[in-house]
Amino acid sequence: MNGDLAQILLPLEHAHLTPGTRSSRAALEALLHESFTEIGASGRHYTRAEIIPLLLAEQSHPPRQISDFHARSITDTVALTTYTLTRTDPDGTQHHSRRSSLWLLEHTTWRLAFHQGTNLPPSPAGGGRRERAGVRAPDPPPSPTGEVASRSDDGGGYSSTPPPNG
Repeated sequence: MNGDLAQILLPLEHAHLTPGTRSSRAALEALLHESFTEIGASGRHYTRAEIIPLLLAEQSHPPRQISDFHARSITDTVALTTYTLTRTDPDGTQHHSRRSSLWLLEHTTWRLAFHQGTNLPPSPAGGGRRERAGVRAPDPPPSPTGEVASRSDDGGGYSSTPPPNG
């Protein structure tokens, strides 16, 4: 069922990112549920009444790509989607964010009820280890035995070394 759900909801996620939808009040009103709310990548909270005029006023529509898309049924009429969004600026700079949406099925139509975006930090130059979901793990607490913990750059977490003699 989740595969079928993904085939239904992925085009709707694409639609809410396209200039054709974002510049049409009728399309936005059809797509966004009356109770729609969003927590933007900036952390700001938006209601449906606030977001529609902002989307209509957008002057730029940089290309956006969805990857790592997943859809999961919560109930028969509620679904959760998650994905990574890549936005490419005119100069080629790419910005990545993790996105999640809650969709409500009304009769035969899925409508977007909640959306959240969380910016991911830029990837280090030349590759390197990526932090899971863009979040760096906190530094380890001091060891009661005096061992010094250090972050491992190989993705293996933390390693410990004995305290120096002396």
